[in-house]
Amino acid sequence: MIKKSKYIFVLLIFEFIANTNRLVAQNIETNHRKLNITETVSFEYDNIGEFHEGLAPVVFKGNVIFINKVGKEVFTLGKVEDVIDKGNDKDTYFHEGFLTIKMIDKFYLIDTLGRKVSLLDYEYVGYFNKGFAKVRSNGKWGFIDKTGSEVINCKYDYVGNFHNDSGLVEVQLNGKYGLVNKMGYEVLPCNNSSVTYMEFGIYQYKLNGKVGCIDKTGNEVYPLGKYEGIGEFCEGLAWVKLNGKWGFIDSSGKEITSIKYQATGLFRDGAASVQLNGKWGFINRSGKEITSIKYQEVGYFSEGVASVQLNGKWGFIDKTGSVIVSSKYQNVGSFSDGAAGVQLNGKWGVINKNGTVIIGCNYNRQVNFREGLAQVNLGDKWGVIDQTGREVVAIGKYDYSIRNECSLMDRDFVFCKGFAEVKSNKGYAVIDKTGREVIPLGRYNYLGLIGEGMAKVTLNNVKWGLIKLD
Repeated sequence: MIKKSKYIFVLLIFEFIANTNRLVAQNIETNHRKLNITETVSFEYDNIGEFHEGLAPVVFKGNVIFINKVGKEVFTLGKVEDVIDKGNDKDTYFHEGFLTIKMIDKFYLIDTLGRKVSLLDYEYVGYFNKGFAKVRSNGKWGFIDKTGSEVINCKYDYVGNFHNDSGLVEVQLNGKYGLVNKMGYEVLPCNNSSVTYMEFGIYQYKLNGKVGCIDKTGNEVYPLGKYEGIGEFCEGLAWVKLNGKWGFIDSSGKEITSIKYQATGLFRDGAASVQLNGKWGFINRSGKEITSIKYQEVGYFSEGVASVQLNGKWGFIDKTGSVIVSSKYQNVGSFSDGAAGVQLNGKWGVINKNGTVIIGCNYNRQVNFREGLAQVNLGDKWGVIDQTGREVVAIGKYDYSIRNECSLMDRDFVFCKGFAEVKSNKGYAVIDKTGREVIPLGRYNYLGLIGEGMAKVTLNNVKWGLIKLD
């Protein structure tokens, strides 16, 4: 967002000089290959916003407009100076088919065709999530539905977000927490010191220093005060604590293990780590100990295999406790796509589930595969390899890849929805998962991936165009 005078504009400010709907098709020769790039708008934007639900914001002659992915104007939102950010939340983009935005001094609810519903005089309107949007009036919070009707009155000091599998939302009133359903009924009254969502529509709450657990109808999963604490439900099971010891319960509150362990992990891939007498092992979903409890440290099961440490070295076991890779590595990752990173003498390589080294320990950083590809570093050189060790992106060809919406959640992802933005001293490029330059290196002064298979590009760092990636 760009600040101008007293205002922070909700949208990046762009201005058309000519016809924005012109299609300019170009065939670009690079590396003896022809790349077909369709510039769906001319280089006449000051900037371009991100695509969400098929639409992106631009400005035409001082008017904020939304265009689709072929550059066609769908609707005009209003004058730039009338679209002001005064506490909107993610209001630049559509969510669940609607945009909630403040124009001049009033909030509007707008659908993807540009049809507006004027809302009440709210101080804040959030984006839609699970069919509802947060609103604030006179410092109190409630919810509206997609007709703009206030379905939960603005009376709470705080509201969370609705959960898919429960239809409930956490609320706070006078410093105490409760749960409200979509009709505004308090399933759990606001008299608790905390309320936490677990899984499968189950919530933990604390009242007068005691811990309880209820389901989405308000029925007790286990009585208040039975346990000292309860952990997150994973795969339908959660740890519980009693008298300083740990065990597990299922979503009905049934104990699947004795409460006897010093510590536990979470269930992953059908197993959880447990500690007894300072050593670690694993149990299955029935509470049976499936490995010896003898390890110094353990990881977690992934693709049926878990990392374990003995005598300061790491190896791998399967769910029967059988050793599939002996403990000989300095460090290891977890298995993904049938491979795991391993470290020897400070360098990283890759093994398969048979323990066979498929890529030698030559790399500076841990090698973690995502969708069959992994980033690697040799010295200060960056590249991408496949599971045979073949360089899909030659090491040193580019300096690095730009963070994207996928790598923000998992740093080991290079490609997001099939594409990656990369940089070198020659400029920027977009590559696909074969290493092919979809947008050639140095073709544009700068570029950016803006979601839904689209990219924005500039030739002069002033005006921008729009490209659909094929």
